[in-house]
Amino acid sequence: MLALLTLALPSTGAADQFAIIGKSSSDANFIAVWRGCNEAAETRGDRCDLVDMPGAANFHRQAAAVGEALGSGRFSGVAISVMSSEAIAKAIRSADAAIPVITFDSPFDDGHAALSRTYVGIDNFAFGREAGRLVRGWHPEGGILCLMTERHDPNLARRVRGVRFELAGVEGEAGDQPLRGEGGWVEHDRCPWYSSDSADRSLYQTRITLNSLGVDAFVSVGHWPILDAAGYAAAARPARARLAARQPAVVVGVGQVSDAQKQLLDMGLVHAYVGIDFPLMGQWVYRALRAAADGEALPRKTILPVATRRPSSPPEAR
Repeated sequence: MLALLTLALPSTGAADQFAIIGKSSSDANFIAVWRGCNEAAETRGDRCDLVDMPGAANFHRQAAAVGEALGSGRFSGVAISVMSSEAIAKAIRSADAAIPVITFDSPFDDGHAALSRTYVGIDNFAFGREAGRLVRGWHPEGGILCLMTERHDPNLARRVRGVRFELAGVEGEAGDQPLRGEGGWVEHDRCPWYSSDSADRSLYQTRITLNSLGVDAFVSVGHWPILDAAGYAAAARPARARLAARQPAVVVGVGQVSDAQKQLLDMGLVHAYVGIDFPLMGQWVYRALRAAADGEALPRKTILPVATRRPSSPPEAR
């Protein structure tokens, strides 16, 4: 059976229901998308449901959820944050349902893009460039860089390429190879770190980076180092004097920012967050789903701004 998160939602009376299929229903960012979607939907008497897939992300489970949502007869549209283009495309074609599908946060690859009516999300290459721009402003002569990312995620790969492009100062998208002097930047041999979506693993890697590697910049294209804000603060404490001089400069990619994570900025333990407004994304997801259900034309993409947060400042949209 298809399990849906319907906490605090009315069980009857919705004109149309729309399914939100993220990578994990335990992820606060996808919960924020769902809430933003539902708040917008309620203004029209509609409802958004988050498909219940708790725990670690798994593309097989996501593909099964897509097939079940499309075949359930419950939904007037489905929004998917794609983990595997091939697996999700197969599920959509097998369901053969006349229900509009859109993507958000993570689109289909180019070979399967026609299966989605539109994409709502950020430009991940621009996200990476913004992180690189911040670092370059603090270290214009270059230095030693350490990146943290995750394997097998095209969104994160584009963010990493954006960082490298901005620091290298070359035309066109940089490749997948570490910087080796371009723009004055060299990547440390221990990096990039791969977090495996583990708070404990990423905290261990972060502790080594801040206290042992001697890098000039540490850029995480996801939120892994600060998932445990107290743990990060403890790991960073021995490096506090060097962090005050931005040695290294620390930039972390985020979604929702907790009060404890804001305090890391104000304590000078993190220098900037590059973030995504997931509730806003949810609002735009609903608008796209509603328009698709009504048979309206949609743009190929709706690109949302990237927000930068520095100490004691509101997010700056770029």
